[in-house]
Amino acid sequence: WNDAGAYARWKESRLPTQAEWEYAARNGAEGTKYPWGNHPPLDSSRANYYEEGPKHPTPIGLYPEGATKTGVQDALGNVWEWVEESYRPHSARNRQSAAPGEQKVMCGASWYNFARFVRVSYCSRYQADYRSSDLGFRCVR
Repeated sequence: WNDAGAYARWKESRLPTQAEWEYAARNGAEGTKYPWGNHPPLDSSRANYYEEGPKHPTPIGLYPEGATKTGVQDALGNVWEWVEESYRPHSARNRQSAAPGEQKVMCGASWYNFARFVRVSYCSRYQADYRSSDLGFRCVR
């Protein structure tokens, strides 16, 4: 998370907030379960996930049927994406630098997740120093 944030700042951008990430992944339509609507990914045309994918991350854009109407590619599946927030159960989330051992939020599920978890509302958390082949990030301006 710290490295992702440092890269974003170097590119004169930042990590999205969880609300911004979800808004983009829902194509701005509140309550939508997937970038393409409300139908789950039933095959490999919409997302890279465990049952239908190649079992590793893929380049952005290989799943055009899963893109939002505004062109956001691979919001679900492929890799989890860090967002700005710290994990704070039962309290307001806020932006801050990660303290040692602090958990940060990631959204979108990955190639390693089963289809039932590949949805916009599915977010998780990990230590800020966690690294994995199923984890990435986006920058926003």
